[in-house]
Amino acid sequence: MTAAETRIEEARIQEGAAQARLEALIVHLSSGLAVVRPGEELAVAELLCGWLESVGAGGPDPSIFGHLREEAEFWASIATPAELEAHVAAGLRRIERVHFAAPARKRLLVALWEAMTPEDRAAFLGRVDPRGQFHRQSA
Repeated sequence: MTAAETRIEEARIQEGAAQARLEALIVHLSSGLAVVRPGEELAVAELLCGWLESVGAGGPDPSIFGHLREEAEFWASIATPAELEAHVAAGLRRIERVHFAAPARKRLLVALWEAMTPEDRAAFLGRVDPRGQFHRQSA
């Protein structure tokens, strides 16, 4: 087992304990949000955003030792869904501005496709016409 794989496994074990703590926090948070008074929403939202930043994984570390894929796998295993979305979306937008090999684009498309449920895949395909044009509204 490589060092990165060991770190991923340790993160998964910690993630199980963290998940149990998170579920308990959600119960308490739900109770707390139920009593937020009108006019307090912004303050509560700012408080929650600050908390989410403090529990996140932070940005991916640069891979100075050449283990880019292992480091990315480790970071993705500990990142919050919001962090994953933000970094992946930023990376995808950057692809438009830099030279990016077609095989790499295809690997990304396959990874995104495989992450979708069969229902989401069908809904997506329902928005692509025979010429390959994507339509925001279902046909």
